[in-house]
Amino acid sequence: MKIIDFLKKNSYLFKRFIKIVNLYTNRGDYDKSFDFDLFKKRVLPKIIESSVFGILFICSVLIFNSDINAEKIISFSISFYASILGFGMAAYTILLMLADEILFFLNDTSDKNNMTPQILNSDLAFPLIMIGVIVFFMFFLLSFGNSFLTLFLTSSLFIYGLLLVLEIISVIYLSMGLVIKKKIEKRNEGSK
Repeated sequence: MKIIDFLKKNSYLFKRFIKIVNLYTNRGDYDKSFDFDLFKKRVLPKIIESSVFGILFICSVLIFNSDINAEKIISFSISFYASILGFGMAAYTILLMLADEILFFLNDTSDKNNMTPQILNSDLAFPLIMIGVIVFFMFFLLSFGNSFLTLFLTSSLFIYGLLLVLEIISVIYLSMGLVIKKKIEKRNEGSK
């Protein structure tokens, strides 16, 4: 725990990382402190799911005697996720610039649905920062060769990254659906 306390005090990156994880866990509420029960509901299911798929992937490699190894997964993941990071940051910027209707809607309904307008921010920032962490760990795993542990970790990280990409896409899709609905309602009110 002394290492974590040291990092919290002295590391800019670690402080930002913890802030984003906390904001994501608390569904956009800046004022709440870290809640492990919410963490278990929002973060752990994706980690467990990707671990299960990682195990299934290793089993399929063994059963079908495939020549897939950790290095191939790492090199593909790094190039793939670098592109996704660029796309995600561009989508993040555009969505936040165009999303007045979403922010007003979230603000108006925050008492009913237990979400603040910051949820849009946290639901985009968390997957992007975690994809950055995945790319970092993929570089780190290159030095461990092609053991079963490395294959498991790389395949699990790759699948976890895919789940995060789906989360980014769903945030964009749902947000744009709300914007379209609000614009149609506004247009229909103006034509009456």
